[in-house]
Amino acid sequence: MFFFARVFVKGKEFSEHTKRAYRANAKTLLDYLAENKLSFSDIGYPEVN
Repeated sequence: MFFFARVFVKGKEFSEHTKRAYRANAKTLLDYLAENKLSFSDIGYPEVN
């Protein structure tokens, strides 16, 4: 959740394209976690990089 707290700053607007891109990336990450039976606490920099 640290990532979201740093990216989504109160009062800052994002374009529709940016929102769609973030949503797609979040879905990809959640799909990966589900397919590999992982949680957010199971991944770190090496897995994301």
